[in-house]
Amino acid sequence: MERYGSYAPFLCVKADESYAKLGIKGTGKDLGSRALLEKAPALYWYPSEVDVSIRPGWFYHAEQDNQVKSLAHLTDIYFKSVGYNSVLLLNIPPDRRGLIHENDANRIKELASYVKKHLPTIRWKRGMLHGQPKPVSRKCIN
Repeated sequence: MERYGSYAPFLCVKADESYAKLGIKGTGKDLGSRALLEKAPALYWYPSEVDVSIRPGWFYHAEQDNQVKSLAHLTDIYFKSVGYNSVLLLNIPPDRRGLIHENDANRIKELASYVKKHLPTIRWKRGMLHGQPKPVSRKCIN
């Protein structure tokens, strides 16, 4: 397999060429079976990201102060994103004062408490899982 030196996966033009030759499309039925991988000249990994707002919309609106997602809804989102090895980007928009509204802040504190209580085996140290290898650079890696 070749090694490509692009700085981010989405810049790997070779990935698009490989996918086209293999007939891979984003809505295809086979996006990564062993048989398909065996035919690939190189492997490319694209991180999954789940973007969601704590409120109904992406921006702050005072009329939505009581529409902050429930703890049950946020934990469901958490387990269906982080639990499936995705990055969770939780939007918390600042209010007109430039601060995080009290309802949003309280819900985030509840979520943090829930996660700390129910996932006690996860140990974080400076943003990394303790004892795990350092992250790989954002280059295309084969």
